[in-house]
Amino acid sequence: MNKLATFKRAILSGGIVLTAAVLILALVATQGPANAVTAASPTDPDASAPGAVIPQPARVELKVEGMTCSGCIFTIKSSLADIQGIADVQVDIAAGRADVTYDPAKLDNVSRLAEAITASGYTASVTRVISAEQLDRERKQASERSRLVIASVGGIEVSRADFEKDLTHAQARYKATYGESVFEDQKGKTLLDRLKAQIASRLIDTTIQVHEVKKAGFTVSEPMVAREYQSFLESRGMSNDDFQASLQENNYIYDDFMKTFKTRVLIGAYFDQEVAPGMTNKAEKESRYAEWFDNARLMTDVVVYDGEINNLIQAQKAGGGCGRNTGGGCGSNCSSSR
Repeated sequence: MNKLATFKRAILSGGIVLTAAVLILALVATQGPANAVTAASPTDPDASAPGAVIPQPARVELKVEGMTCSGCIFTIKSSLADIQGIADVQVDIAAGRADVTYDPAKLDNVSRLAEAITASGYTASVTRVISAEQLDRERKQASERSRLVIASVGGIEVSRADFEKDLTHAQARYKATYGESVFEDQKGKTLLDRLKAQIASRLIDTTIQVHEVKKAGFTVSEPMVAREYQSFLESRGMSNDDFQASLQENNYIYDDFMKTFKTRVLIGAYFDQEVAPGMTNKAEKESRYAEWFDNARLMTDVVVYDGEINNLIQAQKAGGGCGRNTGGGCGSNCSSSR
């Protein structure tokens, strides 16, 4: 299992009590896909010519079946390479979806896209066509919204403040380890982009789970959270004062830790009581968790307002390799090997 591995180990290996190390590492360790809102512009070679009319892009959303890994993304994008007018292709494996931004003046029959993808081995169908005017309105709204919120998950907002706070903490840890200039060269910039994608993905994935729990009307009491926190301290052999001092030494704010802790207790309790009640086998619980989370992610509408963050998430996902083959390519069971 490589999906949310840190969190799964935390909630599945003997209950819902978490360790500080897991919580802190979880801030930058997990990744997962999100539905895409792209901000790409059409690439027209004549667009920069004096007096040229810059075409307004439209977008089509397609349902795509059978995708399993980044090799599938490559195959799908390759299947569309010869179709004129395409400006950008975003593929979301988990959602079973592809979004294609295109120039409607050059592509007037979007069913060609579904036909091309289907011919490559993945059954595809058009689910929504967004006109240039509507897409422009949505992008303007997303740009305005992204000042305060990086994404919406089933109507629950993922705040930019939380994202920036976690990013600042991660940057501080790397600077403490590698020096103040760690993010200044090209390798450091790549690292920073990776951290942004990881943190945004973690926040989105956690919110997907919170959304699922809230839909069920499940809650945990403050006394329960207090008991779990006390158990956590006892497992660490630390007093509350000692633990807060430890957090401070690692440039982590206690209130932020408790916010994350309460969320993990909520999700963990829901999983143990409602999703896998009475289940004790670790492997079976991990399998059940993966099924539950994948289904929750599929059924939750996710909109990423920040174009840069969305592109970083998509880029990281596209380079993820095939989960069916530890060698990093597509195994014999992968759809793209059809």
